[in-house]
Amino acid sequence: MNIIKDLWAKLGALNMPDGSTIPFWGYAESAASLPQLPGPKIEATVGDTIQINLHNTLNEPVSIIFPGQNVVPTPVKDANGKFISYTAHAANNGDAVSYSYTSDKPGIFLYESGSSSERQIQMGMYGVIIIRPAGFNATDASTRTAYGANTGSEFDIEKILILGEIDSTLHSKIINPQPDDMYSYSPDYWTINGRSYPHTIAADDTSSQPSGSKITAGQGEKILIRCINAGFQHHNIRFDNLTARVVAVDSVPLKSNILDKTYQKNTVTIASGESYDIIITINTPGKYIIYDRDYNHLVDANGLSSGMITIIEIV
Repeated sequence: MNIIKDLWAKLGALNMPDGSTIPFWGYAESAASLPQLPGPKIEATVGDTIQINLHNTLNEPVSIIFPGQNVVPTPVKDANGKFISYTAHAANNGDAVSYSYTSDKPGIFLYESGSSSERQIQMGMYGVIIIRPAGFNATDASTRTAYGANTGSEFDIEKILILGEIDSTLHSKIINPQPDDMYSYSPDYWTINGRSYPHTIAADDTSSQPSGSKITAGQGEKILIRCINAGFQHHNIRFDNLTARVVAVDSVPLKSNILDKTYQKNTVTIASGESYDIIITINTPGKYIIYDRDYNHLVDANGLSSGMITIIEIV
């Protein structure tokens, strides 16, 4: 099957729980729609051909790279040999570029800027691609797995949690523009799916931060939590009063027909760019907290309770 996705690189605004509005760059699904943080989810099945058409409305070149995917980027340099981007790019305002590849393995993967990556990823130019195993059918429990048969990744409920950070001072400098550098990188907001608590537990909507991260499940249901870190910092994600089973790391399943290396944890440390697939089954009704154990990441720019917090509610 051919999966075709058009993305528009655009300027937008983020609304934070403390009332702040922060400019950002993100990907939109159409020329008329708002950019999103994170970018729109792209979903395919192993063997599908994925084509992404990137349209640039910004005033600097943009591109997309696909870490962990079957894509070999070809760096672009100017006539003097100066590096421009990791792959083919869309030049300033109005240009477009297309990427195409065949998905060859299941998992969760980032797509992110390959031009001035240290600036543009922080500005919000990232999203996720979910590759389903061959034979996957969301309505058929026997095929509803993250990595296929005998991988221990069967699930009833799936939730994607994309971790990120925002340095609002850096965003302002880049937009204005003013001189900026990553040596002074100092985030003052920490996000799950582009939102800080308590916005994390609000319902999905049509804003530039459309995806909540609250998980609702029934007693005994298998919950697949897919954590991936699009930020630059490590995050210690704690599943309070729960025992989680790690079934894959960086989209490599830990169980096969002959070997089971899955393991139980209640806290996982997720480095920049890493992903963890985690299965949790809860038999007791109630609310359970997921949060970053680094308490500096549980506040906003004003030191108020916010940041990387969400909940699982068992009904």
